[in-house]
Amino acid sequence: MQRLSSRFFFLAFVALSVSLVAGVEKALPHFVESVSGTQFPLEIAGESETLDLAGAAIRVKKILFVHVQVYAVGLYVSLPKVAAAVGKTDVSGANPKLFEDLVANDIPMALRLVMLRTVGGDQMSSALGEALQPRITAIQTDEEEGKSALKQFEAQFDSELSTGSELLFEWREGNVLHTTIAGEWKGAVQSSSLARALFSVFLDADAVVERASIVTRLPLLLSPPAQSA
Repeated sequence: MQRLSSRFFFLAFVALSVSLVAGVEKALPHFVESVSGTQFPLEIAGESETLDLAGAAIRVKKILFVHVQVYAVGLYVSLPKVAAAVGKTDVSGANPKLFEDLVANDIPMALRLVMLRTVGGDQMSSALGEALQPRITAIQTDEEEGKSALKQFEAQFDSELSTGSELLFEWREGNVLHTTIAGEWKGAVQSSSLARALFSVFLDADAVVERASIVTRLPLLLSPPAQSA
């Protein structure tokens, strides 16, 4: 009886240890947005290379005098192309030029949004459209092209976005913006002004999030490894 009891506790200990190790391994490759607790993988697959998480932030909106968390957002970038674009520029969130360089240099990037509350597709389309319109106008010399690109983008939000839904916007080579919502590819729009405007919503001086938070990992990722003595 004692032998069976000892064996039972040994097996239980092994099972618990495996579970804990698996949990740690699962938790390690993620970055946690500090306000909402949303997890972001440190890397995602881009079109032709791995994109690394530069940082994450949270979109908060005031509704009837109450500040509501709408979504968390992570910015993913091609580190080699960021390094080539910014050179020796200070890559901390305190440097305004960093954000200008990120938007101006056709760097493969992606935005991953995780909904923190349920929002109608038309609401999300309207909110993004409202933020995009003035930015597209400032960038685009062809007004009709800008309007057409925005219309195509807004049409991609054709269903409700429930809490936990993920949206992925990828700025690919050739200035093509790909959209995936809740695991479903919604389409691609080729428009330099649309892609620049969308990323500017999160990176320019009037960003809808705390933009310093969305690049908080860049200094660590781009700093040279320490030389051992």
